Amino acid sequence: MDAQELVLHGVDMHAPWPLQPDAFALQAPTWLSSLSARIEDGRFTIGNVVLTGINATLTTSDASGTYMAAGTRNFPAGHGASPPG
Repeated sequence: MDAQELVLHGVDMHAPWPLQPDAFALQAPTWLSSLSARIEDGRFTIGNVVLTGINATLTTSDASGTYMAAGTRNFPAGHGASPPG
């Protein structure tokens, strides 16, 4: 398979709480040489905390084979930090 683009739209990710020290030290399987996928409007639950509106990129590290993610979360109107005043 030669996938050109992978988009995970509305993906729902979960992590238990409290986290174990190696909870996010996941390695890609040996048959997967590299991965780069976009997450659009995803959801991440850690314990009882739910974050929605996640837009990120999930990749694998060439050096270690571990997964890396970077992105943003959209706060719905009326939520999140407000400017003082």
